[in-house]
Amino acid sequence: MGLALVLQPVAGQEVVRDQELPLEFTGDVLALVNDPGTVLLEGDASIPPDRVIQGPLAVVGGTLSLLGRVEGDVLVLNGNLFLGDGASIGGDVLGGGGVGNPGAEGRVAGLVTVYSRRLPLIREEGRLVPRRETARDRPGLVLGDSRLTIRTGRGYNRLEGLPILFGPVIRTSSRNPLRLDALAVFRTDSGFSLDDLGYWVRLEQGLGGRGRWRLGASAYSEVQPLEDRGLSDLEASLVTAIYHRDLRDHFLNEGWSAYLEARTPGAPVTARLTYQDEEHRFRAVGDPWTLLRSDAEWRPLPLISAGTFRSLEASVEVDNRNNEDDPTDGWYLRASVRRGLDADWAVPEYALTDSGPTVPAAPFRDDPTFARIDLRRYARVDPTSDLRLRLYVAGSVSEDPLPPQFQQSLGGLGSLPGHHRFALDCGAREVPALVGNPASLQQVYPRYGCDRTALIQAQYRNELDFNFGTGSGNQDWDDWRWWPNVDLTVAWILFMDAGRGWSYTPGGSDTETLADVGAGLTLGDLGLFWAYPMNGQDRRVRFFLRLQHRF
Repeated sequence: MGLALVLQPVAGQEVVRDQELPLEFTGDVLALVNDPGTVLLEGDASIPPDRVIQGPLAVVGGTLSLLGRVEGDVLVLNGNLFLGDGASIGGDVLGGGGVGNPGAEGRVAGLVTVYSRRLPLIREEGRLVPRRETARDRPGLVLGDSRLTIRTGRGYNRLEGLPILFGPVIRTSSRNPLRLDALAVFRTDSGFSLDDLGYWVRLEQGLGGRGRWRLGASAYSEVQPLEDRGLSDLEASLVTAIYHRDLRDHFLNEGWSAYLEARTPGAPVTARLTYQDEEHRFRAVGDPWTLLRSDAEWRPLPLISAGTFRSLEASVEVDNRNNEDDPTDGWYLRASVRRGLDADWAVPEYALTDSGPTVPAAPFRDDPTFARIDLRRYARVDPTSDLRLRLYVAGSVSEDPLPPQFQQSLGGLGSLPGHHRFALDCGAREVPALVGNPASLQQVYPRYGCDRTALIQAQYRNELDFNFGTGSGNQDWDDWRWWPNVDLTVAWILFMDAGRGWSYTPGGSDTETLADVGAGLTLGDLGLFWAYPMNGQDRRVRFFLRLQHRF
């Protein structure tokens, strides 16, 4: 759980955001929580408007809703802080497990110091002390600071089944750690054959201390989605494995990259520059196992521009949200620009019918430029409700056609749930095509989607006064780490979405603007939603489930 500060900035106030917890911060926390004069509260707490606390106040593992006054220092560890009208703090504010976000309404007389790293505590002989990391806190077979690991890749899909990555992960212990991941990729649809193994290797060196700079290189042979379509890997995998419906499209990407990453000390900003030298390949649909409809045909894949592609990508991420998984306050921005440097690629020849005319191979320019901007605002309305806004724009910068693997589409669960999948694809699926020799023709689509898209989303959420949670709300205090901590807070949601696409590809067409509205109930990460399209031809209510927050 993160730390959200809704404060009126004053002279001398400072917000510190960092990934490490300095020794002086840990010492201050332990001194405060173990001081007999400190008012110590566990879990959610509320201080009413007429309450005045004379000494220091510490809240661990919950939200502090402060409506009254605290004359001393305030510590919020692994939790949130909300200051209402008239609330004030006469001393300093210490926070661990989140990031500060100065705003309006409250007032702090002292210094605000906030760190993003959590500080797990346990009780030993009546005192609170930091919990020591043990081998069971790290997955895999632990060998010092290294381990052998096995994990899944980007999810179950109709090209390869389930990608399983296995191999050693080596990490040195220093202020500038060296990390090596050398993993093989086993594709379950290939059976026990070793001829179709992929790989994912990364070598990364920290520079400058505390991870401020990272220099790395990677080599890979993996099946990648053209876009994630706003869905988590778990959601996409379950739909594919259970219902025989792959909501994503994929291609085979082989190559290597080198990157330099910088993180700004004291600010939630990460910048990255990446060089990529890749070979993109069309990979045919396989025959992975599914629970239902196993005899049904898989949805056709789109063709891609196959061949070599070298590019340079610059990206920046700004994230001062109070919680990465379920934020209620802060800003998030991720922007990237990728510029082609050299390419030798083309969409392969295809036929419109099994006996009809063929469309010759179409080479693409070797220097396409495309960008993505994902801007989100999370605003706490009151202690139990929040408002979320999102603007997502992606596509060609120069209004030139993009290769299909870099095009975008809108529609369905992750973007416009009131409309069907690929409702906005700029006509890419109006006319299917055929590739292959006459003896083994495969149906495909000649394109994937639009060369530019824009999506606007808004959501209001209000939490109810009860939940069905189980386990300890302060699991970091609990030695019994296996006990499940399930937070099923009940909330109701209202939302709206609107999107549009543009095409610069011959044969493509711009789309109309589609919009939807909806409502839902969430229990933790599980959401039950109903969406209704505001326009379009298919005007019916759609019901859907989500296993993560919409954005």
